[in-house]
Amino acid sequence: MPELQELAEYYGESLEVIGISIDGRGSEGRIQGFLEDAGVDFRILLDPDQRFVREFATIGVPETFLIDTEGIIRARWTGRFFPFDAANLALIEDVL
Repeated sequence: MPELQELAEYYGESLEVIGISIDGRGSEGRIQGFLEDAGVDFRILLDPDQRFVREFATIGVPETFLIDTEGIIRARWTGRFFPFDAANLALIEDVL
């Protein structure tokens, strides 16, 4: 999450970073506390019914998607995402 926050700050309005929480109902306070502790201020959507998991056929947590303005998934990372890795930055730049 801190790396995604850095990515959001680095690109500003050029790139929208959105997090999806698949934690169960009633977890909102715990989620908010985690985000505050981690210094995360990009948008987090709550999905306790895990519709995102089914729609995007996710296979693990965390999982990161790079989706272009047409809604096409251009890249997908399972596990920890290192956005400032040269290859990942090149993918992001290509999509932007």
